[in-house]
Amino acid sequence: MTVDNFQRGIFTWPMNFGWKPIPTEELKKHKITDKDPIRCPVMAGGLFSIDRKYFYELGTYDPGLDVWGGENMEISFK
Repeated sequence: MTVDNFQRGIFTWPMNFGWKPIPTEELKKHKITDKDPIRCPVMAGGLFSIDRKYFYELGTYDPGLDVWGGENMEISFK
């Protein structure tokens, strides 16, 4: 297993989304495998799984977001 296989979404204060590798030490400490969920403060909005009922409880996506961009931050802040 290489650390390049494990990345999590990040954002910077100018609100730019990106991916960052998870350090090998963290993978070993938490015994993370390629089948485990990974804690992540933000992720690409169209690439996640969530319970449908909970997604609706959160208020789904803001209807003003009519094109891609911003959904990754919005769900993370909710």
